[in-house]
Amino acid sequence: MPNQLSDREVRWLQRLHRRQPFAIAVAFVLIAAGGGYSVWALQRFKLGASQSAHPDFDVPIARVQRLFEQLIAAPQVEAATQLEQRLIKDRQDLGRFASGLLVLILRVSLGSMALVQGLILLSVALAQKPLLKVIDKLRSQTR
Repeated sequence: MPNQLSDREVRWLQRLHRRQPFAIAVAFVLIAAGGGYSVWALQRFKLGASQSAHPDFDVPIARVQRLFEQLIAAPQVEAATQLEQRLIKDRQDLGRFASGLLVLILRVSLGSMALVQGLILLSVALAQKPLLKVIDKLRSQTR
């Protein structure tokens, strides 16, 4: 005689069945949001441009650039020659580039994490589907 499922296990299986479409929808939302945010970050990155001037919707991440720019800011020095002026300007440009690259990497990393979480959720939900069908088929045969 096969083992029967307890009421708790039956409720658990029913809950899994009900949550399947929701889990798949959430997975697609995470995949789209993560991919879209990463693509948006790549399109927004401009060499030498400050992202903190127009931060859009991710203000905390854009503030990271401003903090980084303040950390690497050169002390205000009067340039005596044109070469010194050029060196100061190049250092400022390099600082803006480095801080913009930092923000780009942060944004792409966050987008990639959401994308990977969505892929994991989607793979789990799609892997559960055939297993739940097999369990249902076995339960219907034992009745």
